[in-house]
This record gives sequence, C-alpha cells and structure tokens, in this order.
Amino acid sequence: MGQLWVSLCPTGSVIAASTRETWQLNPDTGARLNSWPGELWTAQPDAVVLVTERSSSFDALDVFTFQATIVQPAGPRAVTGQLSARPNCGGFDVLGLRWMGETLRLSAHDGCGLWTKTFGGAP
Repeated sequence: MGQLWVSLCPTGSVIAASTRETWQLNPDTGARLNSWPGELWTAQPDAVVLVTERSSSFDALDVFTFQATIVQPAGPRAVTGQLSARPNCGGFDVLGLRWMGETLRLSAHDGCGLWTKTFGGAP
C-alpha cells in the first residue's frame, strides 16, 4: 500500500497478537500516519493483513483460530477463521495468510503436504 509498516510489541509483555500494535509510517519522513491493533502478517501492494487474535502457537496444531483485519485503501475488513487438521495427516504448521481480492488464504503444511483454505471478508 505504498507505505512502511512496522509491528510493535510492548516491552516485558508476553508476545501475543492482542498486545501488538502496527504502525503505518511515511517512508520519507518516518512520521506515523496511522496505527492499528494486531500483528503484521503480510504487507502487499493492495492490502495489509493484521492478526488481532490467534491461537498461541503455529506448529504441530490440531486447530488454529484467528481474527484478522485487512487494511485496504477502501477501508478495513474483518475476517475470522478456524482451520482444523486433516484426517490422517497429523498436526499442521501455519505458514502464512495472504489477501486474495475478496478472500483471505491461509497456507499450512502437514504430514500430507502443503494445503490452503480460504476465508471470506466482510466490509
């Protein structure tokens, strides 16, 4: 989105998405243009994915639950989702989240290989 994005965590706190803040900065002056709750997961040319709540781990999971805010020039969107392990594939690792136009794609890896699941966004 043409800016610099930085995710901050309070000193001495437990690292959790709900305690993080993400700043949008002017890359030329360093001035803060905006701030959003949550941790920065993906900065794309047309959208920024911030996770405001999530499961505490990323690996060897049976279930991963999240709440995200998609920041776009047209305004923010909220997306929530839950991913469960596939049958007979063991626990999975979360690899990332990416905004794909109107849906949020979560990528994961388990004993059966790479896979994705998409979640819709509400304006």
